[in-house]
Amino acid sequence: MKIKLAILGSDVSYLRKIVSVFNIKYADNLEIYSFTDMDTMISELDENRVDVVLAEEVFEVDTKRLSPKCGFAYLVDKQGIESFRDQQAIPKFQKADLIYRQILSVYSEKATGVMGSGERDSSCRVISFISPSGGMGCSVAAAAYAKRMAMRQKNVLYLNLELFTDTNIFFQGEGQFNFSDIIYALRNQKTNLILKLESSIRQDRSGVMFLAGPKVPLDLKELKAENVKRLLMETRNLKFDYIVIDSDFGLDDVSMAVWNEANGVIAVTDGEAISNRKLEYMCEAFKILEKKEDNSYLGKLSLLYNKFSNKTGALVQGMGIPEIGGIPRYEHATAGMIVDKIASLDFLDKIV
Repeated sequence: MKIKLAILGSDVSYLRKIVSVFNIKYADNLEIYSFTDMDTMISELDENRVDVVLAEEVFEVDTKRLSPKCGFAYLVDKQGIESFRDQQAIPKFQKADLIYRQILSVYSEKATGVMGSGERDSSCRVISFISPSGGMGCSVAAAAYAKRMAMRQKNVLYLNLELFTDTNIFFQGEGQFNFSDIIYALRNQKTNLILKLESSIRQDRSGVMFLAGPKVPLDLKELKAENVKRLLMETRNLKFDYIVIDSDFGLDDVSMAVWNEANGVIAVTDGEAISNRKLEYMCEAFKILEKKEDNSYLGKLSLLYNKFSNKTGALVQGMGIPEIGGIPRYEHATAGMIVDKIASLDFLDKIV
């Protein structure tokens, strides 16, 4: 796939620079045409189809003169502007890779030729972290495991499906788009999801790739089971070694879709009596579902202890759930510091 990109600019110095950078970094992905006169550009585009047009804000472009299949955005001087003249805005003065990702996003809204393979990449491992009890440190454990895999030079995506959480607590990276944009793309079947994902996924300095949290937590309520299945299928096809999912526990359609798609499910508990009893209830429920649906759920399950105390806790007995290990208590440390400490624990490598 090679995107044909036209850039209309009055700042000749900037125009030459951005074209040069794109030709060096994205020669295999972009075919670039540059213009300083709008009428000349429109005339040329009548004869040569392009996929995306970027225009500096000094030009007032009549997008009706462009092909209906051509994406469009304004290049603006100020940061933090999402739209200009009712069109998508891309800040001019930012890293080239951020501008490139935004070009992919513009293109994804119009592209119809690359909608995904429709097949699952079986080489990618999906590991889901859950807890039948709240406050077990499930999110911390999931983030730490993602970092552990990145430390092992694995290509890993951290995917947070919890309703009330903030991915930025654990991972930070530059980018304009977030999970809300992906949810919209999932609901809008015309959008090219693969390209939208490529434009939205950010990278933490640890190497972990992630999607920034949604603008509004309730956006996650819009996800249906079929959306989750498609999301995981397409992210698998982006050639990740691991997809680490942090999700709320439940027996609803979305939770069950995650469980069905996962290669392994890690239940996090502290060994307290209440936590162990809830874990037992969960296993009893899945045993019933296994008989009813002729499906193997518990075969994917492993147990991870966190904040375990010999004084108040006890190991789970008689359930036949494999144990990964135990995470010690870390006092007087931030969430980020705890994640880094857990990521250094070798027993996490048992999770495959």
